[in-house]
Amino acid sequence: LADYARDTANFIDVLGLERPIVLGHSMGGRIAIKLAAEHAEKTGPLILVDPPVSGPGRRKYPIPLQWYYDGLDAAARGDPVDKSNPVLRNWTDEQLELRHEWLPTISRKTIEQSHRSFEEEDIHVLLPAVKSETLLIYAEKGGTVTEEDADEIVTAIPNARCQRIKGVGHMIPWDDLEAFLCAVRAFVEEG
Repeated sequence: LADYARDTANFIDVLGLERPIVLGHSMGGRIAIKLAAEHAEKTGPLILVDPPVSGPGRRKYPIPLQWYYDGLDAAARGDPVDKSNPVLRNWTDEQLELRHEWLPTISRKTIEQSHRSFEEEDIHVLLPAVKSETLLIYAEKGGTVTEEDADEIVTAIPNARCQRIKGVGHMIPWDDLEAFLCAVRAFVEEG
C-alpha cells in the first residue's frame, strides 16, 4: 500500500492537482485510505468503493488467490469466459471481454503480492488519520463490506458517511451504474 499511495501522491503532483477528489474501488479504496492518511495535504474528498476490510486478525478476503490464477491462466490460453462463475455471471459480454483482455497484462507476482496485502496490511489503523470528507459506498451483495464493517469505518474516520447500494455485487459500477453515479454525484455536489 505504501508504494501505491506514494505513486498516487506523485501522480497528483505531476498533474499539478490541488487536493483532488480521490475515488478508489476495491483495492483502490485501500490505496485511497493509505494516501489520505499519509499524504493528507494532497487529498481532497475521498470516495471509498467496497474496499476489502480484511487484514491481521480480521476475516479473510472473500475471493481466494487461486480464483485469480485460474482466470489469468484461462485468459492467457484464450479460453472462453466461464459465465457460470458466480462472480462473473451478471456481467455483460462487453465487461467480460474487457476483463479477458486486460487480465493477461497482470503478472502473477503482482496478483500474489496484492492478494497477500489484503491479509497482512491493516487499513483500520489508518482510518482515524483520514481527515478528508469521506463517502463509503458498499455493495449489498458483495460480501466485501458488511453493515458492521461500514459502521466501523464511518465511526473511525472523523468526517465519514456511508451508502449501501442495493442489489449489487462488488463490481458496483458494472452492476448498477446509475445508482453508483447518483451516490457519487450527490457526495461531490454537496462538497
